[in-house]
Amino acid sequence: MTINEFCKKNNVTQYIIKCYSRTFDIDLFSNKYLVNNTSDWISDLDTITPEFITYFTKFQDEILEYENDFFAIKKIEDIADKINVDVNQILNYLNNSKSYIKSYYLSENNDFVLTSKIEKISSYQILKEIQLENRINLMTKNSKNINLHH
Repeated sequence: MTINEFCKKNNVTQYIIKCYSRTFDIDLFSNKYLVNNTSDWISDLDTITPEFITYFTKFQDEILEYENDFFAIKKIEDIADKINVDVNQILNYLNNSKSYIKSYYLSENNDFVLTSKIEKISSYQILKEIQLENRINLMTKNSKNINLHH
């Protein structure tokens, strides 16, 4: 089965499968999911593996939730509620990443504020990026503590 056939059958786009895979650290381009794949590009005619079919069928509801969230116009507070993260952390992330985020109702300085709205990014991708930032900050803090003790 090709990826295009799978997507049509399951009413999902390749784009969302790629975004979902990136968000959840799924190596979509590996031989585990694509037969004889040699690039980081997906073509309509790429043949998918049985494991691809099993995985993406099993998580079909989650992928649909991801897609709905991705395309929805979201308020900052709605994102905070969905991913259980403080709005200030979300605002900080968005203001550091705003160059590629489709947004509405920014401040006079073009900053995200509580009344801002965004779309074409998943709340779950935002959560992943905030968690990564938190891990890096924690490691940096702990590595400085190590240097103080040596």
